[in-house]
Amino acid sequence: MILDIKVSLFENYYSRTPYTTIGLWEWLLKDSENIVIVQRIRETRDEALKKKLKAKLPAITPSGIFSLRNVDGLVKHTGLICIDIDGKDNPHITDMELLKEELVKNEYILYCGLSVSGKGLYCMILIANPDKHKGHFYALEKDFAKLGITIDKACHDVTRLRGYSHDLKPILNPWSQIYQETIDYIETQAPKSMKNKDFITKNVEIQKTEPLVMTMDNFKQSVINQSLNNPSEYNCNVLIRSKSEMVRELVDKIVTSRIDITESRADWIQICSVLTNLFGEDGRDFFHQVSQFYSKYNQEINDQLYSNILEKGYRGNSDRLFEIAAKYGIR
Repeated sequence: MILDIKVSLFENYYSRTPYTTIGLWEWLLKDSENIVIVQRIRETRDEALKKKLKAKLPAITPSGIFSLRNVDGLVKHTGLICIDIDGKDNPHITDMELLKEELVKNEYILYCGLSVSGKGLYCMILIANPDKHKGHFYALEKDFAKLGITIDKACHDVTRLRGYSHDLKPILNPWSQIYQETIDYIETQAPKSMKNKDFITKNVEIQKTEPLVMTMDNFKQSVINQSLNNPSEYNCNVLIRSKSEMVRELVDKIVTSRIDITESRADWIQICSVLTNLFGEDGRDFFHQVSQFYSKYNQEINDQLYSNILEKGYRGNSDRLFEIAAKYGIR
């Protein structure tokens, strides 16, 4: 469960040995006296002072628990990879708050917050195979490049540190999907002009995962109660993506693309179950919007099915709706 993720905590960026293990959500959401240092870093234009202040901040290893901060010191991988989006690498991106709101729509991003400088973002992503940590990074690097975003290459390192930062409104998606894709870079003695160009193989691994069944309020309260002696110390302004919000966006995509995803009767009934479960009577219009592109669409029959399933209280797993839409290229 993502609630139980533990990471190693280091005194500062230069520490090689962790001094304790800490819960990821306690680290991300709990307010700290280090907020003052973060504010000074963001306010000053003196680069030397920024470096000095950053050196004082504690840091974690998001990808694992370590006995010593090197590859051989990895005790347990968290199943997470943390990627950095630095402003200096992406000069065309001028509004990180806006980018943060866009990125959280990505189905794989678990958490997104501002970097210590306030001019970049960092994102936590669950990965399918910790043994292929670098392979997952290279695949993510390629995916983000398609969006016009350059991610920090140093993030391929499983021992990579994430220094303390503060975000008044971080974004959290407890229903994020596990990232499956990997790209293996084959090391060869080819000429420099050929390296990392013609020797890329792509492997996709599929693993079944149990859906996370949890409401927004339950998740936030679980995070707060996990190790919390004083809930008031925690940043409760975190913006949590709801499944209903994600489904609304998916319906909009279906309508815009004008693609029928209800051709299979079994899929049609499952879609109906998801919408009745999430929205009750308010989901009836969504069901008509999704079903209208079927060649034999009939409003009366559609209405009757929705009423029957709503009355019987069938509970559809919303993940199934996304799977059905994905078969038709809608994500």
